[in-house]
Amino acid sequence: MLPPAGGPDPDHRRGQRRTAHPSDLATLDRKIAVLRQFCDEERRDPADVGITVLDIPVVAADREGVASLVDTLHGRTPAATFARTHHAGTTVEQIGRYRLLAEREVRSVFVALPDLTGPQQIETFAPIVAAFA
Repeated sequence: MLPPAGGPDPDHRRGQRRTAHPSDLATLDRKIAVLRQFCDEERRDPADVGITVLDIPVVAADREGVASLVDTLHGRTPAATFARTHHAGTTVEQIGRYRLLAEREVRSVFVALPDLTGPQQIETFAPIVAAFA
């Protein structure tokens, strides 16, 4: 994990890679600022630390598909909250969101699809991977 807002994580002082979760931009921006401050204090180049994000997105080809997945997956969590925290969006919207992560120097995104039951979900995500290949 990136250092918490209160300061660096002493167990990861020598780490070369930091993982931010959740992947909302406000949290990521805050954690990156803490990481940069930590690097300054340690006299370390922030470019030497790879930032990764764990993402659990809800993805479908169109808005109707996204709404259907949210309805199926949200469980006891209110649907709007689930959609927001899982960055529910179309394939095109996800590409835009991952570009925003890349602009923040995120080097890797680990993706866990919450609806993964077979190859169809991988095929839905494939255009996102292709956009960054």
